[in-house]
Amino acid sequence: IDRMAEEIMRVDFGLPDHFEDFRVHYFGLNDRFEWPFPDAGRSLVVSPFLAGSTTQQLVEGHGLEVLISRPDALDDVMRSPGSEALPDTCYVLSSGADLDADGATENERAEEEEEGLETDLVGLHAKLFLFEQGRKAHLFTGSNNATWTSFHRNVEVLVELIGDKKRCGIDAFLGPEDDPRLDTIRSLLEEYRKPEDPPPPQEPEEKLRRDIGRLARRIAAVPFTALVKALEDENRWDLVLSGPLPDIPEGVTLRVWPVTLPALRAESIDAEGIGPERPIAGFRQMSLAGLTAFFAFELTLQEDGHRAKTRFVVTADLVDAPQDRKERIMRSFLTDHHQILWLLMLILRGGEWLVGGPPQPGRAGGDGGGAGSWGGFNQATLLESLLRCLSNNPDQLDEIESLVADLENSDEEGNLLPEDLRKILDPVLEARKALLK
Repeated sequence: IDRMAEEIMRVDFGLPDHFEDFRVHYFGLNDRFEWPFPDAGRSLVVSPFLAGSTTQQLVEGHGLEVLISRPDALDDVMRSPGSEALPDTCYVLSSGADLDADGATENERAEEEEEGLETDLVGLHAKLFLFEQGRKAHLFTGSNNATWTSFHRNVEVLVELIGDKKRCGIDAFLGPEDDPRLDTIRSLLEEYRKPEDPPPPQEPEEKLRRDIGRLARRIAAVPFTALVKALEDENRWDLVLSGPLPDIPEGVTLRVWPVTLPALRAESIDAEGIGPERPIAGFRQMSLAGLTAFFAFELTLQEDGHRAKTRFVVTADLVDAPQDRKERIMRSFLTDHHQILWLLMLILRGGEWLVGGPPQPGRAGGDGGGAGSWGGFNQATLLESLLRCLSNNPDQLDEIESLVADLENSDEEGNLLPEDLRKILDPVLEARKALLK
């Protein structure tokens, strides 16, 4: 992670045409939650999910004039707190634009569902906040929806692009109204019908999909807690999920499981009576690597012979997890000389073996064992890789030195690292230090 952070700091990010500057805003890390948007005379928002309090804040404080969202999300805002939370102009994707984006066949979808790869790429997914301030336009895009949880609870990121209003503002984004020959964002939209207007007829499957999507958003907003309970076996824990679930309509079945477990381990939820004394679900005898704050939910709605299903992931507040959990997980993966050498070579060779996995003795990429060999790696192979790294990318040797020192500190029995590793590594590290002088 440290190496990735250093590399990102050295990246020279290229700006899209017509933009002159950018900033990155993040939310939820180290409890950092700040409203990022500038004061503006006009603004436009594209968001598939909405909260009335957030849209009202944008209308009253940032001149929100145009809102593009899903019909069911706009309907929810209209019901509570009401039309005052919406701008005068609201759009949804036109029926011709609301297509299944992945183009999968029915059989392919069935296979994906069987493998736990179910996705929902139908409808609007883009998130964009566009503000006009003087002659400048500030365009924010990333993972935030126009919801309270996006800016006050979730871990999210937005990139802010700054450019000239004429080229990057609201009118430029939407495109002209008076030339039907041009394909523009505006040509993909149609005006939102408020609930008091007679709604167009819906297919049963479409209605179920919208209903279950609305319920999924309500569940995703719940403040869940995942409590870790230590067992007598020091290597096993119980994981208990709790939270105030909303009312679950008839015909809906719920399943939940930690994302570190397969879907076959899912618990079915009986929503009646869930409260502080009755948690949502419990998962017994979890391994250290299985403890997680991420839980997958599966909702299925059946009505009049029709069926809709969706899956999504929520983040819980993980409580009472072992303090040294990350270090112990790392140590559990490194069980012998072969694993240690594989990790070292992985770092030195820049991930060359990531896809195929660690070379084994007698396999391509290994050295067949024998004299001078550690778990399939010939000592000469390691030395060659260290010297190449010294020449081409000496910073990675600092990472190797830090990793070996950590492993030595945690190797209570003294048999994790190869016996002669230091005889090969230390001279290369000394050469690295000499180059820095």
